[in-house]
Amino acid sequence: MITEATTRAYVLPPHLEQLEENLKSMAKQRMWYTLLGIGVIVFILVSGISMANADNASSFWDGLPRIFKFPYDMSVEAWEKGFAWFGLLLEYFPQLINTINVALFSTLLGFCFAVVLSCFASKNLV
Repeated sequence: MITEATTRAYVLPPHLEQLEENLKSMAKQRMWYTLLGIGVIVFILVSGISMANADNASSFWDGLPRIFKFPYDMSVEAWEKGFAWFGLLLEYFPQLINTINVALFSTLLGFCFAVVLSCFASKNLV
């Protein structure tokens, strides 16, 4: 049975209406910041690809279909040489370890910067 109390529209108190308006404006502001961030990322990607196209011998899009050509050529050469490539692996092993070391250090450095920036980005930690 429907009574008069259940059909009545609920009206928010003024302080809750103000809170709801503030939340809506903050959501709108966040949307604009997100769109701005996406625009900046797209701009950086497009400008980076265009700079690479200008500086390299061929364009990015021309090289994209040949992305697996280098690994293929390496595997064919290794297959032709048989186990002779194992000596080269031992010769260049220190450089391989050095490359892995640099990659791990840069990952650690990026992680440290990300933690610091996330602390500034969150409101409840600072």
